[in-house]
Amino acid sequence: MDKTTDKTTNDVKGGVTKGIPSKPRYEKSAPNSKKQVFLVTDRERKSLSARVDEILAIESRYAFVGHAKTQAIRLVDEMPNPLNVPARINRTTNHFPVFLGRLNPPHKFHLISLITAILIARTKGTKALFLFGNGGGPNPDNPLTFTTKRDFIINKLGMFGFVYNVDYNIEEQSAHFISIIAFVKREYNNIYGPVTLFHIGGDKPELRKSTLTLDVDKLPMPTKFTVTESGTNVPITCVKVIIPSQSTPRSDVMSASLVRKTACEHVRGPSPETAFTTWQERFTPMYDDEYSRPVFNEIIRVSCGVELPPPQGGSRRKRTRKHLKTFRSKRTIRNRRRRYTRRRRM
Repeated sequence: MDKTTDKTTNDVKGGVTKGIPSKPRYEKSAPNSKKQVFLVTDRERKSLSARVDEILAIESRYAFVGHAKTQAIRLVDEMPNPLNVPARINRTTNHFPVFLGRLNPPHKFHLISLITAILIARTKGTKALFLFGNGGGPNPDNPLTFTTKRDFIINKLGMFGFVYNVDYNIEEQSAHFISIIAFVKREYNNIYGPVTLFHIGGDKPELRKSTLTLDVDKLPMPTKFTVTESGTNVPITCVKVIIPSQSTPRSDVMSASLVRKTACEHVRGPSPETAFTTWQERFTPMYDDEYSRPVFNEIIRVSCGVELPPPQGGSRRKRTRKHLKTFRSKRTIRNRRRRYTRRRRM
C-alpha cells in the first residue's frame, strides 16, 4: 500500500466519503451540538461496503422487497400527487416490517423507508411497526418531540392513502425488544406459518461503541417469542433491508443534520422573517403543509437556540370573556329598566 494512502483517512458524514488528513477533525452538526464527526480508514470503508453487499445479497432472495423499494422511490418522486399506490391484499404470511429511527427531523429517505415497510406489509396483508426514538432529546441533535414526529408522519403518509393503525403502528422507542415482541404477539396468527421480520434501515455508517456500524446493524432483533396461551416458543427470522441514502452515487445525501443546519442558516440570515418559507422551498415537497411549521419551530428553538417572539395582544379566550361580561352587564341593566317601567305603568 502506498504510504500516502496509509496516512489518509476518509471523513464519513451522511454516507459521503472524502479524503482528508489523518489528523482528527471534529465538526458540530448544530450550533449548540456536541456531536462529533467521526473518521474512518480505507480498510473500514471497504469492510462496510462488503457488509452492504452481503445484506443486499440476502435481501435479493425476496423479490417483493425489491419491488417495494422501487415503488416507494417512485411514489416519493411523484409527491405531492402520487399515482397508482399498491393496494393491500389478503393476508398470507406472518411477515412484519419494522423501522427504527430518530427522525430528527424526518427527511426524504426516511419517508422512502417508511413507505417501503408499508408496501411490504400490504404485499403480505399485514402491518408495519415504526419505533421513533428521541436520542436523549430534546437536544440540539434531537430537537423534535415524539408527538410532533408522529403527527407529521401520519399526515404525510395519509397523502398516499396509508392509514394509521391499519397499514402501520407508530410507537415511541424505549426497549425496542419488548416493543417488537409485543407487536408480533398481537399480530401473529399460527395458520400463516413462521414469523419473519423485515428490518428496514439505511446504509449510512454511525459510530457505536467506538465501532463504525451500518444504521441497519445498530440494534439486534429478537429471535423468538412465546405464545402466551400455549407456552410455545416461536422462532423469528430477521431479514435486513437497506435503503440507500443517495438516489444516485454522486447525488446529495439527505440527512437530518442537513435539514437542521439549513433551518438555522435561514433563521440567522438577513431575512429571518422569511426563514420558514425559504426552508420549506428548500425541502419541498417534504415540508409543504401546515404540519411543517411545528417541525421548523422546534428545530430553531432547540437546535439553533432561537426563541420565537411571544404572540402579540391578549388571547382570544380573554377577549371573548371580556366581551361576554360586558354584554351580560348591559343585558342585566336593560332588563331591570324594563321591569321598572312595567311597574310604573301598572
